[in-house]
Amino acid sequence: VLCVAKHNRFAKQYHKLAEKLGIQERITWHYALSQEELLQWLAHAKLSVAPLADCDRNTLQGCCPLKILESMSLGVPVVASDLPVVKEILSHGKHGHVCRAGRAPDLARVLRVLLESPEYLQQLGQNAKQHIENNFTWEQSKNRLKELYHARSSVGLTHSDSGELDTCLSKQL
Repeated sequence: VLCVAKHNRFAKQYHKLAEKLGIQERITWHYALSQEELLQWLAHAKLSVAPLADCDRNTLQGCCPLKILESMSLGVPVVASDLPVVKEILSHGKHGHVCRAGRAPDLARVLRVLLESPEYLQQLGQNAKQHIENNFTWEQSKNRLKELYHARSSVGLTHSDSGELDTCLSKQL
């Protein structure tokens, strides 16, 4: 099953590739699913693939690859591009695997090896879920943001300011 974020007209090249490889009958395609539908499919996935491009958006401007966080939170191991933003979230060989961005043969090799190791995949998924539960909850994010505000404040926050910050963050998160 392939769940594709883009409209099906953008997936023509992938349909042609599947046909060329003789695997089109083995693929079920889903496009632009709602979040609820996507999470239902993802919860039953053997693994999740996030082949992020090595571009300014992912390396300089900063992004938070929600697909990786969502997959890991459901106990689904991730194979993603070897980019700093990915390595901030998962550790290679512990919560998933990384491979060089833009290298389809590397990605294919990693996928093949992992799919041939179901016990290892299961362990990666368990590790990934635990890692998210231990490090990426809204409460933890709120506390880290609060600590950052306190640390970066040049004049310091008064007790009253700190209370207002807590109220603001609680409403936002």
